[in-house]
Amino acid sequence: MRRGAALKRQPVVTIDGPAAAGKSTAARELARRLGFTLIDTGALYRALAWAVKEAGVTADDAPAVGKVLEKTTVDLDLDERARRRRDELAATGLPADYETVKAEVMQRDRQDMERDLAPLVRPEGALVLDSTALSPEAVVERMLDAVEQARCCTRS
Repeated sequence: MRRGAALKRQPVVTIDGPAAAGKSTAARELARRLGFTLIDTGALYRALAWAVKEAGVTADDAPAVGKVLEKTTVDLDLDERARRRRDELAATGLPADYETVKAEVMQRDRQDMERDLAPLVRPEGALVLDSTALSPEAVVERMLDAVEQARCCTRS
């Protein structure tokens, strides 16, 4: 038997898009319905970027970044992150002005698309779902349909 032949490849669904588009909400529900494990890659990315910064390494020093990442372990304790975020929001108690929030989201989108390291770009063959006018439930339903369609078309 070939090495790894006994391992069953598990499906992976990735969700990407601009800030505040509902990715996390849809991802949590989609993972729950499909029985998948949810990995918050945004949190993972931020944790690794923080580790590199704390080590005093610049992002353009690939060998040094690699050494930092090899030594770094990220624990994505879900309940604790959820509690901290809830407490953070409750502690602020500040209403957000729509135009200010919109400007901040637009700025983050621009930064995400223009950054040198891992810019936000649409990969070839990606399924695009415009969720602008859809409820969270409708988004998840469309995603479920897409996953089922992909499963159907990729079975051997």
